[in-house]
Formats: sequence, C-alpha cells, structure tokens
Amino acid sequence: MGKIIFCFILGLCVSILAGANSELADKNHQSKNQSDKLKVFFIDQESKAEPFFHFNFGKYKITALSDGYITLDSTIFNQNLPEQQLEQIQKQFFKNTKLNMPVNAFLIADGKDLTLIDSGAGACIADGKAGHLAQNIVLAGYQLSQIKTIFLTHLHRDHVCGLSQQGKKVFPNAMIYVSENEANYWLNDQTLASLEQHQRQQYLDNSEQIRIALKPYRSTDQFKTFQSAANINGIDVIPISGHSLGHYGFQIIQAQQKMVFVGDLVHSNLAQFAYPTLSVAFDHDPILAALTREKLFKQFADQNSIVAAAHLPFPGIGSVKSIANHQYLWLGLTSKP
Repeated sequence: MGKIIFCFILGLCVSILAGANSELADKNHQSKNQSDKLKVFFIDQESKAEPFFHFNFGKYKITALSDGYITLDSTIFNQNLPEQQLEQIQKQFFKNTKLNMPVNAFLIADGKDLTLIDSGAGACIADGKAGHLAQNIVLAGYQLSQIKTIFLTHLHRDHVCGLSQQGKKVFPNAMIYVSENEANYWLNDQTLASLEQHQRQQYLDNSEQIRIALKPYRSTDQFKTFQSAANINGIDVIPISGHSLGHYGFQIIQAQQKMVFVGDLVHSNLAQFAYPTLSVAFDHDPILAALTREKLFKQFADQNSIVAAAHLPFPGIGSVKSIANHQYLWLGLTSKP
C-alpha cells in the first residue's frame, strides 16, 4: 500500500454548507489542535489507491475493503424536505446526476478470529462495477476460509449477495448473523401478503436474490439471528433504525473510545451531513432514518467516535464533527498511492 497521509481538511465547511460563516470555519480550524486521534485527507473517487485499507484500533486490526461501486441517480436524495430545498441541495452538492456510490465492507481481526461486516453485492449487480470483495480480501492478505463470523447490517442486495457464488459459499467456515426483524421481513413467505400491490414485484425480485445468497448457509445451520442489545464475540449490536425494517450496526470499544460500523445510516459524505433530515428514496422509513441519523451524528461528534460506513468514500472510516446547529462535517480517512 502506498504511503498513508493524514491531514485535516481546513475550512471545508465553507464549501459544503450554504451560508456558513467565517466563525464556523474558524471553529473547524481550531479543532485541529484539540484532537489528533483522527486526521484526514480527502481525495476523489478516481484515486488509484489499493482496494483495502488497514487501520489499527487498540487490539483490533481493521481492514476496510472495497467491493466497488454502484451507479445511482442523485435524485434518490428526495425525502423529508420541501421541493425547493431539494432542488437547491441538488445544485449545491451534486455536480452530476449520476453517482458512483462506494460499496465498503470491513474486516475486524482481534488476534484470534476474523469478523466481516457485510459481504458486498456479489453477482446481484450485473454491470461488473461491484462484487469484488472476495478478491480484495485475498489481496489484503487474508483467506476466505479464515473468516468465522459475518455480521450483516441488513439484507439489501449490496450487503448480502457477496456471500455466495453459483450456489456455493464464498466463506465456507463463516456463521452469518442478521437481526431477527430483518430476517423475518425478507425470508418469511407471509411478508408478501402484507404489502401493497405496487410493492410486491420489487419485493419478490429482491427477496429471491437474498434467499439465493443465504441458502448455502441456511442449509448447513450457518445462519443465526440476533435481537437488540446482543453481544456476539465481544462486539456490541446496536439499533440503527429507519433504512430497513431491521437495520443494525456494530460497535467495538477500546480505551473508552468507540468505533461504530453504521451500515446505511448515511449515503452522502456531504449533503446528509449538512442536512441530516435528508433521506433517500429507498429508506424503509425515511422519517425514522432521519431521526436516527441526527441522534447518532450528535452522539458520534460528542463522543469523538470512529465511524465506518458502507457508502461513504473509501475507506469509509472517519469521524463526525458538529459545526452548527444540526449540521455536521464528515472527516474521512483515506490513503494515497
């Protein structure tokens, strides 16, 4: 891996928040001297950095892994705000209507076991831009057979489809964990009857691929569910509600500092930090997702937590800083070749 460079983004809030004044910029500048725990360097998505990133957190070695990216339209950011404000956000934060949204997964090594957070898109996205997680795990120095535990934040295809390929397990020795509510929604035949007619075909298409991905593990009793407040192998399960019916994150703690793997809590490193109320079209409950995001952004900023997110620019690891009332700044770690 190329040399890792860390530095603070100074005054970035001026460019990402409409009407942000010099006092807020000064506040962000002054924070440089308050903590050296997370220093950041921001680069664009065209960087040729390696598709894995090692990060030490106490006894844990964290490896961020790129699965690739999925191409979406920027108009997915269309929930909870008036139309006029949504139009302004589009002009302010999105230069192009097409977004190449990163898909990140995370490997946790504790000295004994390997735990994977999410499994990428596998073959469920057919354009070849995602589905590279398994090969990147090997590039990062691990074998797929070494992974003993896989936590799924939820069962959307870009998180679950990497588990299997052509009906066979990609991670032969892994136990798969997902929340009970999430499993009941996607894997229960009764769900379809509870949906509106216009929702049924999309549910069927998605649930079929989800079930195919999980089938090799379910057939050999390598699939378990958890409930809120569970602790599995020393990793805390925490509710991160709104994006899906049973969306959860995972937390480890070292020297009283938290590192939280947040899944799909957030999909934009700019717009949703400036406007946490802004949700995406495919959130199960956009209002609840926004309330959760605002609550957790404040908590992360207050506690100086390290955050790992599935869809923020690779490696998706960084911190959240409060720069105004209900407005935040993402400070993300990255590397340069």
